[in-house]
Amino acid sequence: MKVVKDLAVHKKKYYKTRSAAKIVLHVFLALLIIVVISAVVLFFSLKKYIVTDEEGLHLEIPFLADSAADDTKPPEQAILIEE
Repeated sequence: MKVVKDLAVHKKKYYKTRSAAKIVLHVFLALLIIVVISAVVLFFSLKKYIVTDEEGLHLEIPFLADSAADDTKPPEQAILIEE
């Protein structure tokens, strides 16, 4: 019984909890891993919508397309030339 009591005293005397900096570091690393994995998944899921043209790279996502943007262009008018 003496050994068990000595062990309990020994644990109380020398046991240290994690420091706050270590907990914050673990939370930060977990969030960083989640953000990186989400970015990779998002990139590969939107890969078919990435378009390159004269303006550079951009996304053309059909369900986010603005139908109002198409209405702002003036309609093309036919030009009649009389001779």
